[in-house]
Amino acid sequence: MASPDSKDYTIQTTHGTLAITDVGTGSPALLMIHGNSFNKRIFHHILTSPLSKSHRLLAFDLPGHGASTNAPDAERSYSMPGYADAAIEILTKLEIGPVIVLGWSLGGHIAIEMIPKYSPLLGIMIVGSPPVNAGEVNTAFTLASGDDEEGWRSAYAARGDLTEAEMLEYAHVCADPPYEDWMGESVVRTDQRARKLMFEAFATSPELKQRTIVEEEKKVRLTACPLILLDDIPPIPNCHAWSLQLQFQSVSGQFHNIVSPNTFDDSHRRRFLYECDRSHQIR
Repeated sequence: MASPDSKDYTIQTTHGTLAITDVGTGSPALLMIHGNSFNKRIFHHILTSPLSKSHRLLAFDLPGHGASTNAPDAERSYSMPGYADAAIEILTKLEIGPVIVLGWSLGGHIAIEMIPKYSPLLGIMIVGSPPVNAGEVNTAFTLASGDDEEGWRSAYAARGDLTEAEMLEYAHVCADPPYEDWMGESVVRTDQRARKLMFEAFATSPELKQRTIVEEEKKVRLTACPLILLDDIPPIPNCHAWSLQLQFQSVSGQFHNIVSPNTFDDSHRRRFLYECDRSHQIR
């Protein structure tokens, strides 16, 4: 999956045994967090890129996903704050200093949750992860129909009772193009409780304040603008957007951006890491 110099290992955490791919050296490190029902393989092109010559690159499978074990306490772990806690536990155990987080979809929301909890965090790059506060989920995602505020419950991304056929359909919807067999296998492997519990907490928690975190947090100065699925999301006034704003119009588009070596190349990532590190040094 990764470069010949990469290390694949597991770490024991309070959220389960988590699978890690670790390649390269250099600071700041780049931690990559995958989306709902996928796994760290989504970052193959980054893990095998020349970026590993100047930065330590880390990717892990969330609890209940990929090669990680299911969470011993599903209610605690299968939420965005729970996943953020798992990521911070990994960084702490590995004694990672300054770090930048790249999150795709669910991974981007997890990165936002990490901002006020992990002081060495220099910046986050999020793709397909609109920051929302409580009550805004239906505005940010096209999951509910009409006035049905709980229409999200029937979405594949939020269900804990998918058939195998529905899981494979979900993988295709997220991944086309390009689709590879491992993507469907990843959705099938995911702990069914993870989708349901995560999205239920996301959509119903009165404590959800991701928009507020991004607006108020001054430490993270370089935040790539996320995919906004609907036009009625208000602008984020204090979001110090990176000058290279990559906008996508569909789930497939934002997925392709992560897996393709061409649409979002190494020079873009290298520049973002450089600017985050520079902003940290001059603060």
